[in-house]
Amino acid sequence: KRALAAAAEALAEVVPATEARSWPWKAALLVAVYIMCDISVYLVNEQAVGCYTKSTVLLMKSSLSVVMGIALTWWRRGRSACVECVRPQNWLRLVPVSICFSLSNIALMSAFEDNGDAAFIKLFGQMKLPLTALLSCLLLGTRYSGQQWVILGMILTACTQFTTLKLQPGAHMASGGASLAELTSVMSWVFLNVLGTLFGERAFKAVGALPFVTVMTNLRIGEVLTLMCTLTFWESSFRWGQFFHGWDRWTIALVVVFFGDTWLSGLVVRSLSSVTKGIAKCGTLVSLYALKLFTGGLSFVLPQFLGAAMVVQSSAMFAWLSVQRQRQRGHA
Repeated sequence: KRALAAAAEALAEVVPATEARSWPWKAALLVAVYIMCDISVYLVNEQAVGCYTKSTVLLMKSSLSVVMGIALTWWRRGRSACVECVRPQNWLRLVPVSICFSLSNIALMSAFEDNGDAAFIKLFGQMKLPLTALLSCLLLGTRYSGQQWVILGMILTACTQFTTLKLQPGAHMASGGASLAELTSVMSWVFLNVLGTLFGERAFKAVGALPFVTVMTNLRIGEVLTLMCTLTFWESSFRWGQFFHGWDRWTIALVVVFFGDTWLSGLVVRSLSSVTKGIAKCGTLVSLYALKLFTGGLSFVLPQFLGAAMVVQSSAMFAWLSVQRQRQRGHA
């Protein structure tokens, strides 16, 4: 409830007062659907452990997104507007963003292939918040208050504590420990995702007045080309004639949830803000960790539980302070 309320407050800063009454319910619904889809990505990833090539799933997702983007553009703005979706100068400027997101998704799927645990991966993913803050200061000139930097330090400390407990000898039996390969994959996912987000923020500002669907389609075209190169030159055992080798119902479900998560992520950032998206990620984290404890997937370990609680609480505090700063700037 607090996350949804904060999302509504964040939306109120960018929506005119005359429309504010009709938007909070839409914002709450969008955030709720996004949280459910985000949870599905991690749960389905745990089940989709067949002998398929990871990049084929991402290529199928991106290809479907391109088709959907062009179809939506044709339906809403006519056939002539579809040229913007495939114009080289539009998607070429977004290729670095597409590469970062493509490789980050591959790293995420590799983490699950290394017997990754969804709750651990999601919790360690909270490291994106302090890393984004640091890099945004260096690359985008973003400023944060002293309180926000203190909270970011708390998140970093809590994530380090939680990860250390997961890597302790014997932790695999007690609390689902993490291997070095899994940790490397998760760290790659976090770093590449942060870079993609920052480059994406800069790219969206440079794109100008291009519609949301057009920009999303441009990004997905870059992903398609990146993944085709990955399959051709990186995956030595891959053969295009065996594209669907190893696929099953869980692989198809993975394509669906990745497809939904891609578009919902864009909608949340565009319609609300990146702060609201961070709040939603906290909701996903709480849900996954609670689900693992409830189903017996993880044993209750008090130090680990306290570390997880500190990450959630600190993330919520950071998001709340960000919303308050936005409100103060709006009234200034």
